[in-house]
Amino acid sequence: MSRIIFHVDMNSFFAACELAHHPEYRGKPLVVSGNSRRGVITTASYEARALGIHAAMPLSEARRIYPQLIVLPVNHERYQQYSRAMMEILQRFSPKVEQASIDEAYLDMSHLMLTGESYIASARTIQHTIQAELGLGSSIGISYNRFLAKMASDMQKPNGLTILRRADVAVKIWPLAIEAMYGVGPKTAEKLQALGIRTIGDLAEYTDQQALKKLIGDKQATWLHQRAKGNGNYTIMTATKEELDSIGHSRTFASDTIEERELEKQLQKLSELVIKRLIQQQVMAKTVQVTIRNQHFETITRSLTAPSYYKTEEEIFLAALNVFWEHWDGTPVRLLGVTLQNLLPKQYVYEQLRLF
Repeated sequence: MSRIIFHVDMNSFFAACELAHHPEYRGKPLVVSGNSRRGVITTASYEARALGIHAAMPLSEARRIYPQLIVLPVNHERYQQYSRAMMEILQRFSPKVEQASIDEAYLDMSHLMLTGESYIASARTIQHTIQAELGLGSSIGISYNRFLAKMASDMQKPNGLTILRRADVAVKIWPLAIEAMYGVGPKTAEKLQALGIRTIGDLAEYTDQQALKKLIGDKQATWLHQRAKGNGNYTIMTATKEELDSIGHSRTFASDTIEERELEKQLQKLSELVIKRLIQQQVMAKTVQVTIRNQHFETITRSLTAPSYYKTEEEIFLAALNVFWEHWDGTPVRLLGVTLQNLLPKQYVYEQLRLF
């Protein structure tokens, strides 16, 4: 391999952080979720997943599946602390580390070609160090570019280690269903399937580029086609990018209200306004903050930070709803606000081409 790229992906990160903090819950079905009647699961432990419980599932549904489910509230400060500690560990192994989200990072480990050290031994050392110091499991993908390293890290979870060499692309990647390809969402998969593209190999060998571009756009068509062939970027962006200002909108009601439908309607409108500015400024956000001011002019602000960047109005609205229902105490509302934080320009976000 001309380059050695590691993708380190933490296993069920939020739940794992809680289990590290509450070892008495190990081995039991556990979820991290807003605990309100409209709460949505953020992360599920592997024991909960085995029961059919998963992220984005309403908490009420999960409790019907397993009434004894352990539910813990989202603790952003705790997860950020673990994330920073994880990055500090990774920086011991490479001078070129790029954090892709709160629970994943890319490392350029090409120096191993000069030292002759084993890729596998180095990856196992990283996993063991994270486990020993933080009590968290991780999966690592190794390849010659970022895309394949990301695909590899998903292939053996939890605590997996997978190497994808160029010769492995046709054998291990091409037979996979197109929806298993990183960068292909449900809507894009449906469009590709309409062209007869059902596997990643079908996409790699697809010759009618004009039809592909017409269907999903020039940029995405080119990006996906090249990745399917095993080509991709290996550059690790180690420079710290200065975060942009936040993007926010608020609405003051003519009269204080406790009408749930009206409050949800306004949250949706505010989400629409902030996503428009997000698109205009060509940035992406990881954190959705909700501001609630009551009839007594008491104000609370609470936020939700996602593992990856928010891309759609629906994602922002659902996050805002989750925060609102978790923290609203039923007091008449005078003002609502939705603010996006942790902003970065699109060109600095590896997921910028996941257009669905």
